[in-house]
Amino acid sequence: MSEHPFPLTPLPSLGAEALGYTYTHLHGFDVTVLRYFTVYGPAGRPDMAPFRFAEWCLRGEEIQLFGDGKQSRDFTYVDDIAWAPLPPFRSAFPVLKSSTLEAVESARPSLR
Repeated sequence: MSEHPFPLTPLPSLGAEALGYTYTHLHGFDVTVLRYFTVYGPAGRPDMAPFRFAEWCLRGEEIQLFGDGKQSRDFTYVDDIAWAPLPPFRSAFPVLKSSTLEAVESARPSLR
């Protein structure tokens, strides 16, 4: 057993990139792999910063910062990620009937 176990987190992304490369090489069509980072939502991991910060605030506890506290990071809500690929998909596949994509896009919940 190794003192430094191999991290498993990047494996799905690396696998998707390898499949994309293989399909491009063998069949000659382009593949795009979308990699999302720091996505949060209702089923998010409780160890992620937004959940931890909210829990500490609700308990009246001080927020624990790591490092020098100068680092920043953006977080993206899961619904935004789920619908984000639709506009590029629409432009990449103009042969699809626009009514098909409009039906999918109209199912998106509105924040208005």
